Amino acid sequence: MKTISITAMRRPELLARLFDTLLANDLSGYTIAVAIEPSERTREVLALCQVRLSGRDHRIVVNDAVLGVRANPYHLLRRVFEDGSAFNLYLEEDLEIAPDTTRLAEWYVANHRPEWLCLNLLAGPCGSAAMLSDPGHPDELVAARTFNSLGFAVRREEWHRHLEPIWMGGMPRSATRAPPRMQQWGWDWSIHGYLAQHRDKLVSIQPILARATHTGRLGTSVTPEFHDQAFAGLPLADGTATGYALTGHAALPHRVRSLLNAQAELTAHRVAQSWVEPYVDLIKRLRRPFGRKT
Repeated sequence: MKTISITAMRRPELLARLFDTLLANDLSGYTIAVAIEPSERTREVLALCQVRLSGRDHRIVVNDAVLGVRANPYHLLRRVFEDGSAFNLYLEEDLEIAPDTTRLAEWYVANHRPEWLCLNLLAGPCGSAAMLSDPGHPDELVAARTFNSLGFAVRREEWHRHLEPIWMGGMPRSATRAPPRMQQWGWDWSIHGYLAQHRDKLVSIQPILARATHTGRLGTSVTPEFHDQAFAGLPLADGTATGYALTGHAALPHRVRSLLNAQAELTAHRVAQSWVEPYVDLIKRLRRPFGRKT
């Protein structure tokens, strides 16, 4: 079994746009699982899912209480893999995807290598406006040590071995620990830090031309200013690529290679800062004179 998981809450107008682009893909053999957070618009969201997914293999659950942006996708992914999914494509209500997204996901599974942690649908690190999407390379992908939460695909093996243990902020003793600050920020930052420094040299596979873009100008971690800076005019693949190939960085043109290098440097800097920040705060508190308020 292979699955597509979608988290949703109170934005049916954005979810409808996601469904428009999702249903333009080849969904043969996929089960679509949706987890809806309760809100004043639950009935609208639920009705939309039922209408748009009618006739397709799907499962919809409305959570009893709001689980939040970390726990809702975690429980949804645990559920699909426990139910037998061998591979899952994770999406959120405020995304649009390219019409060849599932075809790219199938390529990822067919060509998987042991060091591949996941397939990202967009090349660029968490929290950065420096997203890479170059229409001149519709069929090329690169290996990176960054992670982006805006759509990703993962096999059951990598979910159980790597992502499930760190999603909620924990870490097995045998694994490289994501920086403490990244764990506090969210599940995407936990994965980002884990991937950036993991001793097994894990990588994510990322398309040079984006297969997903973001549509929600307001969100838990998004402001209109950041959204427009990062995603306004971002090119999205049109589905005409006839095949896919993993390309080494040295073979890429300078404009692409330099942005990938900048993303890697930014990631290394953020990981280093995330280790230091909690201890800087502690040192400042310890250095304050006793009884003095600041």
